[in-house]
Amino acid sequence: MIPRTASRAVLVLLAVLGALPAVSERPGVTLYDRSRFRGESVTLYRDVRDLDDTWLGAERARSARVERGCTVTLYDRRDFRGRSVVLDRDVDDLDRTELGNDRAVSARVRCEEPGWGGGSGGGGVTLYRGRHLTGPYETFRRDVPDLDGTRIGAGTVSSVDVAPGCVAVLYDRPGFRGRSTEFHEADNDLSNTRVGDDAAASLRVRCRGDEPEPEVPAFPQFDGRHGVTLFRDRSLRGPWQTFTRDVADLSRTEIGAGTASSIALRGGCTATLYEGRSFSGRSTPFREDDNNLANTPVGEDRASSLRVSCPGSSSDAVILPGPGSPGGGRDGVTLFRDRKRTGPSETFTASVPDLRRTSIGAGTASSIAVPPGCVAVLFDQPDYRGRSTEFRADDNNLANTPVGEDRAASIKVDCRR
Repeated sequence: MIPRTASRAVLVLLAVLGALPAVSERPGVTLYDRSRFRGESVTLYRDVRDLDDTWLGAERARSARVERGCTVTLYDRRDFRGRSVVLDRDVDDLDRTELGNDRAVSARVRCEEPGWGGGSGGGGVTLYRGRHLTGPYETFRRDVPDLDGTRIGAGTVSSVDVAPGCVAVLYDRPGFRGRSTEFHEADNDLSNTRVGDDAAASLRVRCRGDEPEPEVPAFPQFDGRHGVTLFRDRSLRGPWQTFTRDVADLSRTEIGAGTASSIALRGGCTATLYEGRSFSGRSTPFREDDNNLANTPVGEDRASSLRVSCPGSSSDAVILPGPGSPGGGRDGVTLFRDRKRTGPSETFTASVPDLRRTSIGAGTASSIAVPPGCVAVLFDQPDYRGRSTEFRADDNNLANTPVGEDRAASIKVDCRR
């Protein structure tokens, strides 16, 4: 068995060696937990949605080495959200930047790797990191459900080349979900498309001769079936899904939340779309087809829940408990999605290290009810980390607390029996 001190020395030595630019065969960005490029470090070669998944961890970076040809955008929230700063050179003290020390939680990395440039030189669909078919690229001849597992990576594509006889569909979510754009020829700037620049996460490819009868586009045509059908594109086009019952959370469906651009109603059905889950927020009722949801109050790419009424069918909607329901009782601490203890809610009698696994979810709480005898602590990161606030009484507006509104990611609960 290696002594603990020796093991620690080996780990530190490996971390130091891994941080030296001469050792790495690929350009990258190295973050350090001390200023002037000292202490523990981790080198990033691609985007990281949560630095807690790395050796270094989140909210620990204090300096950064940025190799030539690379840029890094550091964010103070997971999934590339919140306040950010872009670095294209070494920074020996992040406290001198807008983001500050011990704030980085996620990172986007862009590096031009030597030897990657040039054209595709063959058939298929070629994705480029730069606009106008420039920069690192990779060519595909088959579907890719998750570009994160490829060399070019997810969220990096800025232009696309489509060989004659091929058709490509890019999606901004893995598994061929989310916003999508179909391509029959090259496109030099994806920022002008629905899928967007640096957003593609999955890819469908169809090339003549690959299959006996290739299906183009990569999704079936709408068959006019009974019910309410949501489409990802305008004019009843693109990927679609039909519903005959209420859906309290469209993110749990194949078409997903925040993707609908048009709607079709068949068989005497009516529908109401809501921009919030559990039938909350702005809404629009429909009694006939609508080819462009951008002209409605609920808006395009905004719908998160759906009510459906069809002759002869009944609803089986899943509605989160609200005030006064069994989930909002006095036996524990209750989190509410809206201020003043209103809206969907969930009650907890024990601590929860990750609210993403609950009905109310992470990053949704706007107010809290704490009954006598209970104490609650909310944290803005999973596993009881990050900023926190202790509550011994109700609070109608979490925006006025250190943990903040729509930020809670874990909760500690202590109730006297």
